[in-house]
This record gives sequence, structure tokens and C-alpha cells, in this order.
Amino acid sequence: MIKETIKKLLANTHYGKSRYLNFLHRYDMSRYLEHSGMNENNAEILATKMRLIIHPLEKALSLKNVRAGFGKEKVMKLISLYEEYSKAGGKDKQVIELAESIILNYIDFQSQHDVDVSFIPQKFFKNNTDKAISGAIDITSENFDALSDFERIAENRHSIRNFAPEKVDREKLAEAVRIAQTAPSACNRQSTRVYVCDNADKCKKIIARHGGMSGFTDTAAILAITGDLNLYQNEFERHTLFVDGGIFLMNLLYALGSQGIANCPIIWGSEPDNDTFLYELLNIPKSETIVSLVMVGNLPKDGAKAAKSYKRDTQDILKFID
Repeated sequence: MIKETIKKLLANTHYGKSRYLNFLHRYDMSRYLEHSGMNENNAEILATKMRLIIHPLEKALSLKNVRAGFGKEKVMKLISLYEEYSKAGGKDKQVIELAESIILNYIDFQSQHDVDVSFIPQKFFKNNTDKAISGAIDITSENFDALSDFERIAENRHSIRNFAPEKVDREKLAEAVRIAQTAPSACNRQSTRVYVCDNADKCKKIIARHGGMSGFTDTAAILAITGDLNLYQNEFERHTLFVDGGIFLMNLLYALGSQGIANCPIIWGSEPDNDTFLYELLNIPKSETIVSLVMVGNLPKDGAKAAKSYKRDTQDILKFID
């Protein structure tokens, strides 16, 4: 009854549209206030604060002329957060490894320049963390040569809506997600999560709920792409989750194609009822925001059709500013 009333208001009145849009704004705002770094009672915000120190230290080590002695206050703050987060039993184990690794790299760099690092506790000198997981890497022309075929890759990616009836190999899906993780994210926060649903009954429920997937045939799995609000700090980052999620999504589409998996991205109309439905069906934490869905399957042996999706002229979207 409520959904029918909403539909009528949306369809027939400007008042209904503005009221419902305002309701959705308040829904998004309340979720952001509860789960992001704006809620100081959220212990996982410590991990986010650590990441926001680790990445600038990495960037500093990648500069051509790094100033000897740089970053002392940042490292001291990182150590303080590390101790606090460790005592709190934080669940983000990777951030602990990254912190230990960047501190080791920092020690090495400053020691090579005869800078005193005695303010760093001895345990950071002695741990066995792999230094290679943080710091800086060398980029050569070979890295760019590897991108030379990207035009062919990009022009051959299409949204496929008809699939072969068999299931998609989970190992191939996992490999595609691993490749997609090369996507950049704000301060390397890596907030994106992927939920793979290859349960036929659950997929049917999602398709029926969405309404815009009815023309698909033999969907093998539906991927829900989400972003973790815990990794964003303040009101200025309220849209960053979708930027990070969108970059990851495009990388994932290319990665799926590299594994021979046909795919099509699908928008998710975020509203309380729809979100609750998907959270419960796929066991997604409430602290995560749904960015998009992706329909996947194997390409039929006789191929499939795809929409041409003719693009705008480049000059219509490109502006050079003098």
C-alpha cells in the first residue's frame, strides 16, 4: 500500500517528487553520519586515520627529491594510532601490516641520510614485516608499453545480456576481482567490496526486485559492488565512495572480460526497502553502500548481440582550457 501511494505521488505531483527526494537525501545522510568517520564512536575509524597517514608517507618516498628528515610528526601519529588500534583489536589486519611496513621503509630511508630515528620504538626495527608491500616502486617505459593495446581492449568491451546456461567458474571470478584490485582509490583506502551471488533462486529474486533485468537470459551470477563507509572521514568525502566504486567497477568489467566472462553493469536504485532487501539476501553489512550490480555469465557458443551504444563525438565532451 505504501509503495503504491509513493508511486502515485511521484508520478502525479511535483510535491511528491521533491518530498521523496528529500526523504532519500535524509536516508543517505543518516547512514553516512552513522557509519563514516563523522561518528567518533566507530573504532574502525582508527584504521582509516592510519591509511590517511600511510599513503602520504608512500607518496613522499616516491618523490624525486625526498627531503631527509621528512614526516617525523606523521610517523609519531601513525605509531600512536597503531598502538591504539592494536589494543582495540581492530579487524583491518592489512592496515597493521601496512603501518609496520611503511615505518620500516621510513627507518631505512632516514638511516641512509644519517637522520636520527630513535623516537621510533625498537619493536618496529625488529619485526619481520615485508617492506615490499609499501614504499615506492620504479616505473619505466616498459610499464607504459604494456598499455599499448588498451585501445583494442576498450573498444572490444561490450555489455552482454544473453549468457550460456552453465555456471561461471568461481576461480575465474576470483581472478577477475584480484585483477580489478589494481584500481586506484582515494588514499589507497580500498573501500570496495564484491559479493558474488551464483545461487539461482537468489538471482531470480534480485532480477524480479530490480525490474530492469527481465530481458536477460541465463544469468549465471550477480555481483553486488559496495563501498565501506567506515573508510571515509567527513562531509567533504560524502561522494568519494562512488568515485572509488566507479573506478573499481570499470576495472572489474575489463578484468571479467580478460577471464572470458561476459558481463553487464546495472544501476542500483538505492532506497531503504531495496537496500534492506539486498543487505538481507546477500548478508551485506549495513555500513556498506551499494554502488552497482553486475550481471555475469559465459558467452554462448554461437556468440551474442550487444547494443552499439554509439558514443558522442570527442569534441563534444573534451574542452582544453588555455
